[in-house]
Amino acid sequence: MATPWYYQNSLGEEFGPVTPSNLKNLALQGIIMEDTMVKSGNSRWVKANSITGLVFSPPQLEYEEEEEDFKSRKKKRRNKKVVYGTFWDRLLAGLIDGIIVTPVVLIVYILVLYILPLTDELSLFFVKLIIIIMDVSPFFIIFLYTTLQQSSTTQATIGQKMMGLKVTDLDDGKISFAISSGRFFARILSGLIFFIGYLIQPFTEKKQALHDIMAGTLVVKG
Repeated sequence: MATPWYYQNSLGEEFGPVTPSNLKNLALQGIIMEDTMVKSGNSRWVKANSITGLVFSPPQLEYEEEEEDFKSRKKKRRNKKVVYGTFWDRLLAGLIDGIIVTPVVLIVYILVLYILPLTDELSLFFVKLIIIIMDVSPFFIIFLYTTLQQSSTTQATIGQKMMGLKVTDLDDGKISFAISSGRFFARILSGLIFFIGYLIQPFTEKKQALHDIMAGTLVVKG
């Protein structure tokens, strides 16, 4: 028969007997902590952390404090006065980004035309390849330019930074690359039907364009 175990609470009250397996479960549940006094049978009281084989649960207080701290920071962000980016600020930011990206696209075009040779035998193949590359390269350049910057610590493209804007989630936090990518592709929908998805931005509660609403993002001053 296994030797029974006893333990004390913080007030010195004694509990038991419990089996060794129950003692381990109590430690895992956080009822028995590292400094809890325990004893086996009629032996002397010792701290539980001196008993081999016991695995202790982290103090619940630490988790509670971390959770409260998280909630407090989240509440502060929500109570913070938010100034949303205006339609014209966002439009100018987009124009600046366009001015920056255009030379990069042109350089890619020039490199493609220079690197890929045109011969009598393969001219048709290379012409088709050049057309494909020229068709898709602007899209990927703009995609990477936008998403990598908006999901970085700056939370904004160069144009947005120059206009004092940044892209955040609904709690004023930094967005991930995945959310930034989803927002980028949602811009395609914003551009459909005479750019109505962009034009609704000044009239929404949080000054969100259609792609902001879909991605759960905000464009704010800061």
